[in-house]
Amino acid sequence: MTSSLAFLEQKFGTSVVNQPDVLAEIHSILRLFKITVEEFYNKWEVFDMNSIPLETNNKQDVFSIERLKEFRGTIQKELEQDMSAKAKRKSLVQTPVRAVRKTFGSSPGTDFLDNLLGGSSPGVNSPNLKKRAASTINNGSGAGNLKTPSKYIKSNLASSPGVFLPSSPVTDLPQSTNYSQTLNKTGGNTASTTYTNRSGKGTVLQVLNNHIPARASDKTESEPATKFSLNVDLKKYTYRTLYQKISEVAEYLDDRIESFIPEILEYNKLSEDQLGNPALSLQHEIVAIGRIVPESPADERLNKNSIALESCRRVGAGMRVRLKFPEEMSFHFFPGQIAGFKGSNAGGDYFAVSEILDIPLLPPAARNPDQEEKNLQVLTAAGPYTLDVDGLDFSPLDDLITQISVTKPDVVILLGPFIDVTNKAVVQGKFQVHNPATGEIDANATLDDLFKSTVSARLKKLDFTNLSVILVPHVRDTAAGHTAFPQAPFNRRELDLPREVKCVSNPATFTINGTVFSVSSQDILHDLTKVTTKHLVTKSFFSTCMEDILSQRTVYPLYPGSVKVKTDDASNEETIVASAGLDVPFMGLAEFQQALPDVLIIPSILKATTQVISSVVTINPGFLVKPGGNGGQFAKIDIVPRDEKQDQPEIKKENENEDDEVNEVYKRARVEIIKI
Repeated sequence: MTSSLAFLEQKFGTSVVNQPDVLAEIHSILRLFKITVEEFYNKWEVFDMNSIPLETNNKQDVFSIERLKEFRGTIQKELEQDMSAKAKRKSLVQTPVRAVRKTFGSSPGTDFLDNLLGGSSPGVNSPNLKKRAASTINNGSGAGNLKTPSKYIKSNLASSPGVFLPSSPVTDLPQSTNYSQTLNKTGGNTASTTYTNRSGKGTVLQVLNNHIPARASDKTESEPATKFSLNVDLKKYTYRTLYQKISEVAEYLDDRIESFIPEILEYNKLSEDQLGNPALSLQHEIVAIGRIVPESPADERLNKNSIALESCRRVGAGMRVRLKFPEEMSFHFFPGQIAGFKGSNAGGDYFAVSEILDIPLLPPAARNPDQEEKNLQVLTAAGPYTLDVDGLDFSPLDDLITQISVTKPDVVILLGPFIDVTNKAVVQGKFQVHNPATGEIDANATLDDLFKSTVSARLKKLDFTNLSVILVPHVRDTAAGHTAFPQAPFNRRELDLPREVKCVSNPATFTINGTVFSVSSQDILHDLTKVTTKHLVTKSFFSTCMEDILSQRTVYPLYPGSVKVKTDDASNEETIVASAGLDVPFMGLAEFQQALPDVLIIPSILKATTQVISSVVTINPGFLVKPGGNGGQFAKIDIVPRDEKQDQPEIKKENENEDDEVNEVYKRARVEIIKI
């Protein structure tokens, strides 16, 4: 240490050596990156030459704690770039024939951006956390529906198994389906023929809580309208897109880890003193909390031997370390997942995991017991609503409108895409829009005019007596003025939609007659199939994914977002067709706030299904049109009042005088998956 001090005094002068805080930071950098004091000096000289302020030529004036932290971030960035370059060279050697996919994500260049260390550690109270507060609980009639009991027992409510028809057993879902590619291979009007000749129209494929009777389609006009309350602030979703900053991306990712640390420690009865940096070589056991990442940036899909953990800036300086699990330990992980572990890093090469820590769930939604409960029937479907043919064919949407007219639900939730930008007719411009005034073809029509003359015109045919329609956009919607996720709602007036139609954000949380719904049109289930690794996991993929979504407290926990590509058969070149379109600094708008919903609706190209997961009714209604033009599915939800449900065991309260009580919608909701 004496020789190091002498070297620093020789190079930087006595004023630097006499500053204990500066010396402590230098020592931290030397230990963290395992470099000598001579290497430190050489790197500092390069850094100082490139970034020294023009108004001063005195190096000692800028040799401060703030400058050292900038220097620390520069070294970390260089290390990440070296790793990325090595991985890329390795992949080029291993795949000489197939064109190598360029790194592409919702935020370009963020393979290592989330490790940037510049500036002071934001911690839990970072100003950027303000963007995470998506939900602003209203003070109206629906305000109390997201409250939680004051003394709610923290232990998670057990999952209630659904009742399935014998013809639709619960099976693991397919691992991968390229929707865009499949549709593009469908030529001519084969899709129309396939859809018209589909079998099993109106067949009920699956039922959840079969003991609850379905409501007959005999609703009278005298019945009162439903009470709708939006639990998010739509103004926050109208942010400017294409303005992502590297610093904001890194800050959000770091804040997300920080927000989970106290929750995981408290739930597992651990102390902050046990928390440590898993990348450092330590002989004793520590607690490590961070984000799951692939060991190499070139890896798209995790495998059990290439799982790494990235720590937050405050605890581990954003460093990554490979995780090693015992062979008998069961686990499943995906990139972007927040996880906690117990273990040690004796040799410095990997972190040996001895225990996977549980992540606590948010409490369930609660309500005032004096609030009146009514029967509620909801019909929900997800696009595409057109067939991929030479000319837009809205037969699926027409059939759905007919189904709505016959069923007469209280609420209809329609999720996009309504007119997909990747539809062949849209891409090739093979569609016509007629002027409603003259009936002639409008040569100057826009895609918004197309939406008004097709989707809006069909919705106007509905009888809106005691009917509410909720529209949720998709990032691939032609009528969406906001194509990043999280996504702003449709403009109802510009699209000439009826006044009874409510346009909400994507994702959105709202309350209908006391029941809290969370919906998202982003296909996270399909995206997770491509990157998730699991070992000794016996649960179905749907169950596993929904548990992850609830425990991660967001409808899209994957990072970086998915990218759909199309490969040219002749040249093997890959073209990006679509992506998740994540605007990372605003992903806090996709998180659950304060409590879990009663019903979670996330459509996917995977098998349509419904289950109760952690006391939440989770539904994948499927798509209305399957790849190739075959008919898809939709879901119908019947929720009965508490006094009409079948005999069910009640959850014991700690205090019978509590003002609020858990909704327990999962006990009194019947869900049917129906073929269109």
